[in-house]
Amino acid sequence: MQGVSVAALAYYYSILFALDKDAEFRWRGVKVGLQDVSVPLEVQWKNAAGDVMSDVVSNTVGDQATINTSLYAVGSGFTPNFGGFAVAWDEEIVCPPGAVLESNWFNANAAAAVILPSSVTLLGVKRFYGGRKS
Repeated sequence: MQGVSVAALAYYYSILFALDKDAEFRWRGVKVGLQDVSVPLEVQWKNAAGDVMSDVVSNTVGDQATINTSLYAVGSGFTPNFGGFAVAWDEEIVCPPGAVLESNWFNANAAAAVILPSSVTLLGVKRFYGGRKS
């Protein structure tokens, strides 16, 4: 995503996160690396089943509900110089092996284009089942 520009009041759809095929992934949170928390960039997450996870509407354009990324970058009232704090989901989301997660991004700035975050980290654990192979 590094260096991708999104025009004013425009969406950038379907940035996909392919998960490993060897074990299920328990998605517990996300960290969005924003260089500037004042950028009005918003994100919508979809789980492995394609269900929209945005239950709080920060912005609604058409039928798209998004959440401002500064909520990911500024957790607990602290303002980072670079990057952001991890944000945990209310409950972990079980993703089957080889699942694909999706994000859609919206530039809420009416005057200028913005650059997408340089990094997005999915936080969680992989769960292996079965015995040890000899």
